[in-house]
Amino acid sequence: MAQLLVFSGSNHSKSINKQLGKYASSVIKETETNSVEINEIELESFQAPIFSIDLEGKSGVPESIKKLREVFLKADGFMFTTPEHNGSLPAFLKNIFDWISRVDDGSIFNDKPVMIISTSPGGRGGAGVIAHLELSLIHI
Repeated sequence: MAQLLVFSGSNHSKSINKQLGKYASSVIKETETNSVEINEIELESFQAPIFSIDLEGKSGVPESIKKLREVFLKADGFMFTTPEHNGSLPAFLKNIFDWISRVDDGSIFNDKPVMIISTSPGGRGGAGVIAHLELSLIHI
């Protein structure tokens, strides 16, 4: 059975993107197929200080990020939602990606399928963050 890891790039407790992720997960769960196991995680459980090379050199990669890396390695695919902050991804999510890319070979998604979903009350509805992520995720 394939495992789909679902998370939100928002650390806002009432995030509409978290709600969207839960809805999308529920739709997948309601399908007739039992070939996908949904694993929903809260990225806030894997807190890390703001990334810096100096901090990494002094303290190493935080244990929470090493644990998150293990969760990512077990997944067969990913679905995540993210808000758009000033046309790009939230600092919270960028920080998680910066840290996790420092573990092992630097790959975050390991050439596994990734689905990105965004919603926003703004006029572009999250199009900016999706475009930004499409360009940047090919590097990680």
